[in-house]
Amino acid sequence: MFSLNTAVRNFSNIYGQLSREEIDFGQIIIDKKILQDNELIINYFFNLVTLNPQIHIGQPFNLIFASSKNRESLVGWPKGINIENYLYMASQNDEPILISKETFEIFSLRLGSEEPKKIASSLGDFIQTLSEIMTLSEKFFSKNINNDDYFILEDDEFIAEINAFFQLTKLNIEVKNFYGFFFE
Repeated sequence: MFSLNTAVRNFSNIYGQLSREEIDFGQIIIDKKILQDNELIINYFFNLVTLNPQIHIGQPFNLIFASSKNRESLVGWPKGINIENYLYMASQNDEPILISKETFEIFSLRLGSEEPKKIASSLGDFIQTLSEIMTLSEKFFSKNINNDDYFILEDDEFIAEINAFFQLTKLNIEVKNFYGFFFE
C-alpha cells in the first residue's frame, strides 16, 4: 500500500503546476471514515481547490473528482450491485470510480457491467498512479499546443511510456483493469 500522505503531496505538486492548464480546480469531499489518520494531509491537499463543484483533469484523462455524497452517477446501477457498499468518488468519461466502504479499495464501474472491477488496493496507490501518469504526460503537452488535432491517447510514444510504467510499477494496482478503464 502506497503512503497516502506521500501520494497526496505528489499529486498536489503536479496538480498545482501552471503548465497543467487542463485542470479546473474544484472541491473534493471524502468520507471521514476514509480519511482515518490521514485527515491533515487530505485536508491540506483539498484546501488547494476552490469552491467549484468538481475537479476535472484533462489530458491524458477525462477524470472528474466529485463529492462522495453525489448520488447522481449511481442512477441506473445494475440491481445486483449494492451501492451502499461503495462511496462515489469520481468519474472517467461518465463511468464511476468508487471506494469500498469495507476495504477502502478503489473500483471502476463500466457502463453495462454487472459488477465493479478493482483498479487499486488503496486510495494512496490510486492517487500515486494518477500522479505518475500525469508526470509522464507533461512532455507531450507541447504537441497539443502546436497541433489542434493532436490527441495524447493516439500518440504511440505516450502509449509506449504508459505501457512501460505499468510493467515496472510497484504500486498496488490492478494493471489490466486500470489500463482498460482509463486508456481503452
